[in-house]
Amino acid sequence: REQSARLLEHLVAHGPATRSELATATGLGRGAIAGLTARLLDAGVLRATTADATGDHRTAPLALVAADHVLVTAMLGTDDAIATIATLAGEELARFTAPLSAVADHSEGDDAHLPTPIELLAVVLGRALARADRSEHPIADVTVLVDGAVAGRPAVVIADGRLGMEPVDVVGELRARTPALVEVEAALPLPIAVIPAAVA
Repeated sequence: REQSARLLEHLVAHGPATRSELATATGLGRGAIAGLTARLLDAGVLRATTADATGDHRTAPLALVAADHVLVTAMLGTDDAIATIATLAGEELARFTAPLSAVADHSEGDDAHLPTPIELLAVVLGRALARADRSEHPIADVTVLVDGAVAGRPAVVIADGRLGMEPVDVVGELRARTPALVEVEAALPLPIAVIPAAVA
């Protein structure tokens, strides 16, 4: 376990590495590295990133399988509804936006055909989930950032300038408008988080 932890810590800190690089970095012998990497590959913890020209996977850099997972975040920005896909290290892979300038003011009763902020948020979230699916990146976490206060279980948003003064079950509204979210949510290790942007 201690040797596996040293090997995995190196991959977390430095990214993919060959078996030879792992032996040098961890101080473990080549035999120990061969045995450890074989067991971690079989267990699905590691994967070979590429093969060399001869097709010999033993010289391919190894990477953590968890590194393939992504984080999806959705929020209402100043001018846009935004959804992003990022690596676990925080590197943004994709960003989807929809302008809030065409949002309907349903309290006035006019322009009822224009989308609400929550509908626009559902649109960009759906695009982000579809991109993650197409690129075969498993989703590790979905977070929704809001301007208002968050309370209760399920979490409801209270007094958000764009969503209104009445409590809103944002995740419930997004589930109703984004069918892919239900499937993604079932596979998440933790429930979808709704967090005030100021806290995040």
